[in-house]
Amino acid sequence: MPPNTRRSAKAGTAEPSTNETFDVNVNSQGEPPLSGDDSPLTDLSGDKETVIDHPIPPVLPPPVLPPIIPPQSPSNSDLSPSDSETSSDSDSDSDYCPTQTKTMGNSNVATITISGHGKRPSVSEGDLTPAILLEFAQYCRCFYDEKDIPEEKRIARPVLFCFKDIRISTYVSANQSVLGALPFDTFLKRIRDNFLPHDWADNLRADIYRASQGKDQPWRDYANKVARDNALLTLSDDGALPESRIMEQLRSNMSDHLRSKLRPITIPKTIRIGSEDVEIPLLQWTEFIARYDDDLRFELKRAREIADDVHRNAKHQNTNSTASSSSDRRPRQAGSGNFPSATNYTELTLAKALEAKKKSNAKAPSSSTVRTAVIATLPDSDDESPLVTAAAINTVTPKRNRVHLPVRKELLERWDNSGQLYNDVSDPVPVENLYWEAHVFGIDEFPTPVMTMLDNGAGLILIDNAWATKLGLHRFPLRNPPTVGAADTPSA
Repeated sequence: MPPNTRRSAKAGTAEPSTNETFDVNVNSQGEPPLSGDDSPLTDLSGDKETVIDHPIPPVLPPPVLPPIIPPQSPSNSDLSPSDSETSSDSDSDSDYCPTQTKTMGNSNVATITISGHGKRPSVSEGDLTPAILLEFAQYCRCFYDEKDIPEEKRIARPVLFCFKDIRISTYVSANQSVLGALPFDTFLKRIRDNFLPHDWADNLRADIYRASQGKDQPWRDYANKVARDNALLTLSDDGALPESRIMEQLRSNMSDHLRSKLRPITIPKTIRIGSEDVEIPLLQWTEFIARYDDDLRFELKRAREIADDVHRNAKHQNTNSTASSSSDRRPRQAGSGNFPSATNYTELTLAKALEAKKKSNAKAPSSSTVRTAVIATLPDSDDESPLVTAAAINTVTPKRNRVHLPVRKELLERWDNSGQLYNDVSDPVPVENLYWEAHVFGIDEFPTPVMTMLDNGAGLILIDNAWATKLGLHRFPLRNPPTVGAADTPSA
């Protein structure tokens, strides 16, 4: 007979053969599985049996089993004489959960998996949390809906053994007859009271009350976090907080920038659904505010980009220095070529300095330069606003000609008691100013655009034509004389 073949016969008629070769299943250590008495393996699943001969491997010591953790004792309310007996037989195949599991890693928190839509969920080993328990309840209700089980007939028996944790599974096994007959909502409360922290609901409410929108936290993230915590409170006896209370909490703890942006905005309190006006739900209310938060975050982002550009330009060093005319880049000795030659150097003394000062004073010019301006034209028409054309003049006045200038007392006498100015003094003259569009950095997070006016340092001195003649000032026309106008138009 060729190798790698099998020989089947009726049960009880198979004869072992040592002259034939068969396929042998091996385990992960490369050794064939053993039966209790080291006899050939026999498959009794059908009306035929398959006998497989193989060499007898050496007997291995039994594996060391991990220590058994004692399970948590059930509550006294769940114990009954019939509860202590565990059933080894299940009613049907529907009492078992999907075998799909999920690796937990280093976390001690339980995870939940499901093999498909409408299937029973499976909760892995680890600590049970309100979020996992709420998700388990939702999957179980989906399972009942898929099986078309009415609400009044939804008992906990089909989902009893969906928990893989040793503590929960032991508790369920010890109280199987009682827990299996309970309504699903009551069974969920038993699991909650026995395997969730006793103060989990109080901690969630405290998190909701003290939650606030962070400085850079989007409004949606802040609102969704509060809404998720409030949804978990549906597992508690008191239930979740009403939506109006959640809206008030979110509004009072939003960021200052968002609150200031919403100050001129009227948030709607009702919306129209169909033909009725109902109070705005929390989801639509949150999304209404989120649109303004998106605009605000875009403005802040743009302002930060402008601020970064300003700071980057301020720190940028000007590297466009004028290059030397010489292209000689050979290395030189330190200090060479930086100082003049000391061959013809004469020592500087105090006497030489005083003598040089006297020579400098003797060569000084005998005239002084004065920069002033004179009035060239003044329109006589009352309908037109008076325009003054001022011209800057360089006047050379010899020092030997002393010119009489009016003293301060004479100038003050030109004003009368009522504060009115005489006609020989011109009106205030406005000149063109320089403006600069700048950004001011203050206590805000982004720069504020401002329009600043710079002092242009105008050196115009307006002087009456008669005074210019009296002082002996010479007039020289400018190539591009500036045109200025009177600040106040004289009344008729």
